[in-house]
Amino acid sequence: MHVDVFIPNADLESLIIARMIQLRSDNELFITTEKAEFGFPNEACGLVRSPEVLSELEIYPLPPSVSLSLEKPFALRSEWLEKHLAIILAKNGAKLQTRSRIEIESKTQGILRGATIYQGPITWNRIVNFDNETNLIQWHGTISASDELNAEHKGIRNDGTIEAWRKTPIESPTILERRISFGSETSPFYIDDIILRAKERFEITLNRPSLP
Repeated sequence: MHVDVFIPNADLESLIIARMIQLRSDNELFITTEKAEFGFPNEACGLVRSPEVLSELEIYPLPPSVSLSLEKPFALRSEWLEKHLAIILAKNGAKLQTRSRIEIESKTQGILRGATIYQGPITWNRIVNFDNETNLIQWHGTISASDELNAEHKGIRNDGTIEAWRKTPIESPTILERRISFGSETSPFYIDDIILRAKERFEITLNRPSLP
């Protein structure tokens, strides 16, 4: 199997890169995840500084499941945003595959394994597969139904649940869900930051020479 652009182990950021590639080129996209479905589980921060940043991805209308708040402090369900992106990508020609694990053998080839439709050798012209940065700070996220938990970084989703992020974990009976993600010394990566970093990595991917 040969593809133009291969995106293994997809997460929210790499799906955003995929959407940018899709909007600006006619490259064939093949996207895989080791998970049973795109978006679940998801650890990405769902806080948003300015919802307008989503418009450049041309993914509107957003489904109610994304639960983007209509007023500050903005937040959304990042797992459902990831799932929505996957659906948009597939509707516009990208090939997506779950339960797939890649063993990379060289810059242009590898082996796909897993309980999935296609298994075996795969080659590509370009790959979106960036190394994890070592200078990132771990942040602890909570989803709760109560606004009594103090946090500098928080937002209220449209469904009323509150997403908050701190450098240290806390305990409370009102916490419905916990997440661990990364960011800078002063802030977790908001959706705005994830899109900005995706833009930078999109330019790197686009400017890499296409390998035969």
